[in-house]
Amino acid sequence: MHLLRDQTAADESSCNSKILKVQDSIHQFDNVDNEIKAYHLSGGDDRLAASHKAVKDADKKIADLDDEVMNLSMAISEAENNMANMRQLERNVADNLRYRDMKRDIAKMRGRISEMEKENAETEVEQYQAQAEKLRKANNKWTAEVALCSEDYY
Repeated sequence: MHLLRDQTAADESSCNSKILKVQDSIHQFDNVDNEIKAYHLSGGDDRLAASHKAVKDADKKIADLDDEVMNLSMAISEAENNMANMRQLERNVADNLRYRDMKRDIAKMRGRISEMEKENAETEVEQYQAQAEKLRKANNKWTAEVALCSEDYY
């Protein structure tokens, strides 16, 4: 009998434990049910839909901003290329102007060299003429002296 009483006590304890677990589960279900009811009462479905819409709107804004950033990046790149081309064009124009100035300077120098050569040639002609005149006079003087000497000799 003792055995039966121990067995019954164990069974009763096991049953009480199972009852407590079921009551705890019921309590948890009641809590979940209350939370679901509170969610519905506070407009949870509408708030969820609004949140989904807000997320979609934010995603669209992000995509739009990404597109805008890409377009700006391309515009900046194009502007940088245009600026580089303009700087190169400016260098080319400056080089061309410098080249033309140098060409004019060279033409002026060549003209001046021609003038100097002409002046030099004229000066040399005058010097040769003066030298030739000196030599002619010296030759005439010598010829006259030779002629005088020859008259005196005869």
